[in-house]
Order: sequence, then structure tokens, then C-alpha cells
Amino acid sequence: ALEGEPIARLTAEGGDFPSAGRRDAEFVARRRDGMRFEAAAVTSRLEVGGERYAVHVVQDVTERRALERE
Repeated sequence: ALEGEPIARLTAEGGDFPSAGRRDAEFVARRRDGMRFEAAAVTSRLEVGGERYAVHVVQDVTERRALERE
């Protein structure tokens, strides 16, 4: 889990994670073992107890993209 960690740790080297101002984006991500994969993310802003947070939901879309290319 990346709870409390910068989301940029998930991006592949040289990649950029979408900013919290964007609702959704696609990018190349990196697994813990270093393997790259195609990802889609939805980012939402949340305020709890006066603290602001960015919530990122990331999904591996490798198989979906492969089917679309066929």
C-alpha cells in the first residue's frame, strides 16, 4: 500500500502522475518489483476535519489496452 507515500513513487521512471486537479488520466506505472504497466487513475480531492487530501484510485489497464489494440 502507498498510504501516506507520495503517489509519484508509482510512476515509471521519467513518468508523471496526473495532478490532483485532473479528474482522470492514463500513464505508465511501476510495480514494486520494477515492472512497468499501463494504468488509469481517477483523482479526487477530499477535506476531512479541515485537512485536505488527494485520493488516487489507480487501475491496471494493460489487458484492456491490449484488447483494444487487436
